[in-house]
Amino acid sequence: SNWYKHFPSSSILLLDYREIESNPRDVLLKVVMHIGIEEEKAKVFVASLKDDEVGQRVNAATASVSGETSSSPSLSSQQLLAGR
Repeated sequence: SNWYKHFPSSSILLLDYREIESNPRDVLLKVVMHIGIEEEKAKVFVASLKDDEVGQRVNAATASVSGETSSSPSLSSQQLLAGR
């Protein structure tokens, strides 16, 4: 299916998995900004995450997590979204 027939191009964010592997923090910043979080808040949120949190892989289908899990980030996703 051609997603562009059903959604405006501004609603679609294409990511290269190699970029996710090599630079997950920058990719996360792109995603957070794409969903509508203003740039400064997005930068603060992404910067507040520890490296192991940014590089952590989660399979939502199986609820499995790879890598170490850390305590809690200094700024939660709920706090970030509340400020939208």
